[in-house]
Amino acid sequence: MTISIIVAVYNCEKYLRFCLESLTAQRCKDIEIILADDGSTDQSPLICEDYRKKDPRIKVIHKKNGGVSSARNAGLAAAGGEYITFVDADDWIDKDACDRIADQIEEGRLLYFWNLKRFFNDSVEGQRPIQKWNSITQAAADIIACPKYQNAYLRAAGAKVYHRKLLEGVRFPVQMYIGEDACFLMSCMKKLQSIDQIKIVNDSWYNYRIIQGSAVRRYKADLLQQSTAQYNYINNVITEMKIENDPAVITALTIFSWQIFMNLKSNSLKKKGISEDCRIWTGLTDTHLKDIRAEHGKMSKMQFLCRLLYRAAGEAGTERIVGIYERYKRRKDKHNSSDL
Repeated sequence: MTISIIVAVYNCEKYLRFCLESLTAQRCKDIEIILADDGSTDQSPLICEDYRKKDPRIKVIHKKNGGVSSARNAGLAAAGGEYITFVDADDWIDKDACDRIADQIEEGRLLYFWNLKRFFNDSVEGQRPIQKWNSITQAAADIIACPKYQNAYLRAAGAKVYHRKLLEGVRFPVQMYIGEDACFLMSCMKKLQSIDQIKIVNDSWYNYRIIQGSAVRRYKADLLQQSTAQYNYINNVITEMKIENDPAVITALTIFSWQIFMNLKSNSLKKKGISEDCRIWTGLTDTHLKDIRAEHGKMSKMQFLCRLLYRAAGEAGTERIVGIYERYKRRKDKHNSSDL
């Protein structure tokens, strides 16, 4: 059994060596490490080549810049392992991660979910356990939008292991750089035949690094377009799966729609000026935003409040309340960061 570890690399010289040290330290020898350099302009390509010379398990791909999805897809095309996992170039894994993966492999399982640890400055946070599902539909619903009781990193491609059979014909959507992981996982859901093909292991060997000022936390001029592409992709998949009328999926789409609404408002506050994004988003997702069939017990308090406000005060009134909430959150986060 060979495990392929795919790392998309782009201008990450500050953290790349730490990541690669964790990969080359794996005691399990039956692995391959695929570094997909996505047209980096810093020292990352040289670092990749340096480690390739040191460890025969490493393969390096140099390609034109096309985004993280394009880089991961290039890694998938080159992967020869029976099992595949993804590690971001600014993250790292425990030195016995592949041994622990091998210990959990079972016949008939095609997709494995692990937990992870989150690191910010000098602090480390364990994450909420991944809740088990009774059906693929329930799993898909939680990937669409994590309910409040579910693991916050469920939608990420990392801390997962995929049997290569599951990934035949499945690739990351190259036009997306926001929500592409969730879309990739939804495509995996579509190929599964039984919930028994999924295994949840609430062990943590993946270490996720929070970086201040990263692309995730900066203003995004195309957030509405990226969110719309993700929304359309998810709707296409659930239609193909014929689960669009399932109560869990209806709830997930409501949660997803309100979370994006809040993200759009938060994004607009990062840049002064008037934004029409929330108004455009409500026009697109109006049915889901106010769907009374959604189970409010799975929604956060703010999402539930937004749904009530939207039905009573409309988009403009809801946006004003969300703006106040997002400003409060920002001040609170800034205060907490200064205390670290």
